[in-house]
Amino acid sequence: MPTGNLPPCKAAGSGLIHATSVPFNALRRIEFVYPLKLISSRPSSKCITVFLLSYGGGLVAGDSINLDIYVDPNTRLCLLTQGSTKIFKSPSPTTSQTVTTHLGTGSTFLLLPDPLQPHATSRYTQTQRFYIPNDNSANLLLLDWTTEGRSAMGEHWSLTDFKTCNEVYTIGEDGSVDGAELLLRDTLFLEGDDSAGDPLELHYRGGPLKSRMEGVTCLATLLIRGPLFKELADHCVELFKTEPRVGGRRGFDENEAQRERRRLSEGVVFTVAEVRGFVVVRVSGADVERVRVWVRGLIEQRGMTPPPEGKGVVEREFGRGVMMCLEG
Repeated sequence: MPTGNLPPCKAAGSGLIHATSVPFNALRRIEFVYPLKLISSRPSSKCITVFLLSYGGGLVAGDSINLDIYVDPNTRLCLLTQGSTKIFKSPSPTTSQTVTTHLGTGSTFLLLPDPLQPHATSRYTQTQRFYIPNDNSANLLLLDWTTEGRSAMGEHWSLTDFKTCNEVYTIGEDGSVDGAELLLRDTLFLEGDDSAGDPLELHYRGGPLKSRMEGVTCLATLLIRGPLFKELADHCVELFKTEPRVGGRRGFDENEAQRERRRLSEGVVFTVAEVRGFVVVRVSGADVERVRVWVRGLIEQRGMTPPPEGKGVVEREFGRGVMMCLEG
């Protein structure tokens, strides 16, 4: 981890986190420049926790966040937020956020923020890159989700354009990112009505963005990888396999746990895929709180065979505090 050779953060919105476990869980370096703000909690035996903040609770037009994260071998780091990140209106230029994370051998990184909330006429681009060793020993749990905006103020996907991209690369034994191999790229791109340019183009798109979302108010993606999260990954795959299919029998052969799971899934649509060592869960829902409750239940591994000690692997290994973004 070459953080000792990196210059101090000076550019607006830049930041650096270097987490280590030698000789104990600690932050070797943590730096940030306005409008970025980082706050670390007291290190525990379970993991190091850092909160990613922004002044005013959001990002304004022209803000550019660039955060570099280094997680030493066998170190556990959790990055959280203290509320939804608001993307304020930005006729021009685009607001952006880039997070680049380097994971050492046997390390663990959890990125569990509150949802993004793009306001009307906002422009936002987010890129999150992860570099992991090629021995498959690193563990990654990522939640990337967004809401329709300020629905109480009549905003329903009233953004101008919105893009989030998550990329995971594998690197060689020398730790260099040069020649890193792309394992996974997951992108969400939304174009609002203002970006259509003319009514004809909007017609070809299929109408206004709000109508194309067909009542969906929240979109979420969960990425899972690594031996530590194998129990959770297997749970997600099994959950999808046992989900009732169109035309299948429903209700007659269900046990109590399955009926409760189906009740919690009302208003939520999800799919699960296994891709190059990852388990990718995509979720959409007509209500943000329903998605929140459903994702929390998934991470807590409820509704299937009871996990050891009655707790999911995330709670056992890191405690309930890391799931604060999913609190009701």
